[in-house]
Amino acid sequence: MKYNSLIKSINTACASIMFALALNGALSVYPFLKESAWQTSLERSLYTFLLFALAEVVTDTYITLRSKGINRKWRAVGFGALVVAWIVYIVGILRLHLRLRDSWDVGALNEFLVWNWIRVAACSIRFVIVVMHEEDPRVLPAVPHAIPQAEVPDDAFVIEDDYRDV
Repeated sequence: MKYNSLIKSINTACASIMFALALNGALSVYPFLKESAWQTSLERSLYTFLLFALAEVVTDTYITLRSKGINRKWRAVGFGALVVAWIVYIVGILRLHLRLRDSWDVGALNEFLVWNWIRVAACSIRFVIVVMHEEDPRVLPAVPHAIPQAEVPDDAFVIEDDYRDV
């Protein structure tokens, strides 16, 4: 059974955005975030999570339940990675984000960074499965074609002609 291409596009976009945001946070945001910026970071993180992660889980549930065969197994593995990313976010990252917002300390920051890298790993697995795995790749068969011969008017100069300067 085929599923709607719009739903797959939304799912792919959400998986890509969640992966990019997790990787961006791990590499360039969270390690360098100042003590005063954790409140803003928490708000942005929650809005992003609510918007894209919820859309991702709804569309992925739809796609996984309608998939068949080996595609369903890959989708189930991807859905499992999504669940792991959610658990890591709720159990580890959100808890530590709140703690860092209220009272910043290096130990909490280091624990936060470890949890965030676990989330990046889960999002990476999910990203590869969603973006790279095609349900029904279609390869067009090679069809031999004769090279078309262009009709050249008699008065046209072509490379094969001799050119003599008179």
